[in-house]
Amino acid sequence: MNGCFPSILLLIKRLISSSEMLVSSFRISSASISLAKSSSIMDFSVVPLMAASILAFLHSSSFILKLVILSIQYYTTILLEIFKSLMFTYLLCIVTERFGKLLYIVCIYSFIVVLMLGFSIVCSGCGSVYPADKPINVCFKCGGALLYKYDFSKIGFGRDVFSGRFDSFWKYLEFTPLKSSSDIVSLGETFTPIVKLESDLAYGFHNVFFKDDGRLPTGTFKARGMALAVSVLRGLGVSKFAIPSAGNAAAALSAYASRAGLEVYAFMPRDAPLSTLRECVYMGAKVYLVDGLINDCALIVSRLKDKYGWFDVSTNKQPYRFEGYKLMAYEISEQFDWDPPEAIIFPTGGGEGVIGLWKGFNELIELGWVERVPRLIVAQSTGCMPLVKAFMDGASEVSEAWPNASTIAAGLRVPKPYASYLILRAIRDSGGFALAVSDDEIIDSMKVLARRGFFMCPEAAASHAALKHIVDEELLDSSDRILLYFTGSGLKYLDLYDLDPLKLPLIPKDASSLP
Repeated sequence: MNGCFPSILLLIKRLISSSEMLVSSFRISSASISLAKSSSIMDFSVVPLMAASILAFLHSSSFILKLVILSIQYYTTILLEIFKSLMFTYLLCIVTERFGKLLYIVCIYSFIVVLMLGFSIVCSGCGSVYPADKPINVCFKCGGALLYKYDFSKIGFGRDVFSGRFDSFWKYLEFTPLKSSSDIVSLGETFTPIVKLESDLAYGFHNVFFKDDGRLPTGTFKARGMALAVSVLRGLGVSKFAIPSAGNAAAALSAYASRAGLEVYAFMPRDAPLSTLRECVYMGAKVYLVDGLINDCALIVSRLKDKYGWFDVSTNKQPYRFEGYKLMAYEISEQFDWDPPEAIIFPTGGGEGVIGLWKGFNELIELGWVERVPRLIVAQSTGCMPLVKAFMDGASEVSEAWPNASTIAAGLRVPKPYASYLILRAIRDSGGFALAVSDDEIIDSMKVLARRGFFMCPEAAASHAALKHIVDEELLDSSDRILLYFTGSGLKYLDLYDLDPLKLPLIPKDASSLP
C-alpha cells in the first residue's frame, strides 16, 4: 500500500485536522448557514477543505450515488480505519445537526476525500519509498531527488470544480501535501496572466504567449515553491531554514518564513544582486556572502546544517518546492481551457521549475484532465550551459561543473545542478530540448520587451531570446502554441537597465517650451 495511503499516524493527523476545521465551522451563525443554502456564494475558509467540491456537485442528481460508490470502494480497502474514523466524524455531525443537512454532507464528503488522497514520498532514482510525516531531504540510499506520489485512483470530482474557486494556485490544495487550508502560509497569491505576443515579437510564429510570474508576491516564480515548502515544513515542525541561493529563492524563502515567524539563514555568492540582498536582510534573514558560486554555498549549508539545526531547502534537495512548481502545470492547463500549449520555454538554472512542470502535467494526465505533456524546452546562458551540453552529448546527467560560469542572469548561473538526471529526464520524456543564448541576446530581448511594456528580468528574457534560435533552426512548427515562461520582474534587476540621469534633459520648473 506504499504510495497509495498515508501511514496510520498521518491518517489520524489528517482526520484530526479535518475535524478541527469542522468544529471551527460550527461557529458560523445560523444566518450564514441560511445564506449558504440559498446561494452559490459562501466563505469556504470556515468549512472543511472539500466544501467547494460539495457545492459544485450538489446540482447533480447523481451526487449521492457517486458518494456511496466512493465510500464502498474505499471502505473495502482499509475497513477498520475508516469505520473508526467515520464513527468519530458521525458523532460530531450529530452534535451539530442543528446546522442542517448541508454541513453533514460536507463533513462526510470532506472526510472521505481527505483520507482517500493518500500519498508517500518516492525516490526518483532508485524508487525507495519514504513516509511523508517527517521532514526529509534526499534519498538515504542513493542520494536521489524525492518526489511526492499520490493515489488519484478514487478521486470523486472532476476539473470543473475549480472554476468556482478563487484564481490562486491554492485552489488546487487537494493535490498538495497540506492537510487543510489552515496550514497555508500566504502572501496573497493570485493566478499570473498569460498574454499573447504580437507577431513581430514572435519571430514568425503565430501563437506565442507568455506567462508573467513577475506578478507574484516576491516578484519571481520562486514564490510558488517557497509558499508550499514553508507551509508544509512548518506543519512538520521545522523552525529554521538554510538555503544556498543566487538571490531570488532566498528572497522568496525570507518572505514566507518571515510571514510564518520562522528563521532563515541564506548563503549567496558575494556578487548576488543587491536587490535580493536587500529583500532578504529587511525581511529578517541572516545573510552570509560566500566568495564563490552557488555550488560553494550549497557545500557550506550541507556541512553546517546539523551543527546549527537547519533544514536544508536547497534546490532539488527536498520534495516540497516541487509541489509548488507542479501547480504551474495545473494553472497553465486551466488557463488554456485544459488544452495546454504544444511547447513551453523555461529559463533554467537549478531546474526545479522544469521538474515541477513535468510532474504536474503527468499528474494531470493520470487524472485524465489533459492528454499530453507539452514539450519542455530549457533555455540557458552560453556562459553557463551544463544542461545544454549534457543534452547535446546524450548524457544522462551533468558530470562536471561548468567551468568559469558567468552570466548577467544570476538565476541561470548554476554550474552543476543537483539531480540533473531528473531535469534531463523531464526534457527528453516530453520530447523537448535544450539550447543556450548569449548575454547580448538576453539584453536585446530585455530592451525589445520593455519597449512593449513588458519589464522582465534577464532570466525571463532568455526564454524570448531562445525563440529566435528555434525559428532559425526550425525546431517547432510555426502554428504550434508556444508559452514563454517569464519567471520574474525586471524590477529585481534595475542595475542591468543602464541609465545616466545626467544625460537626461533638465528643464526649469517654469518651462514654456522644450529644448
